Amino acid sequence: MISEPFTPKDSLIYRLDPRLKVILATIYSFVVALSSKIETLLGAIIFSLVLIVLSRLDIREVFKRVAAVNGLILFLWLMLPFTIEGAPLFHLGPFSVTREGVLISLQITVKSKHQCL
Repeated sequence: MISEPFTPKDSLIYRLDPRLKVILATIYSFVVALSSKIETLLGAIIFSLVLIVLSRLDIREVFKRVAAVNGLILFLWLMLPFTIEGAPLFHLGPFSVTREGVLISLQITVKSKHQCL
């Protein structure tokens, strides 16, 4: 058996059959990856946080692991709202921040956080 020091051995999630966990995680990942509604994605974040609590994970360790992805997410937020065509929300000098660019950035952010959690 593979041991992970990050996961406590006495949690409800840890005691589940590993095959069931793989199947459920795969289904959950597909649902989130294929969803484009912000409400669904925010619900996925809340569900992931509930799973963290049920797993009794150290929240500091979880956020350390999530922080590794944040550099790429910051880059996307600096680029996509300015480069995706759409309805301008506001202007920063000669550049327009578009609604579509912000929505795509938000979707990628929420999906990436889901995958990290």
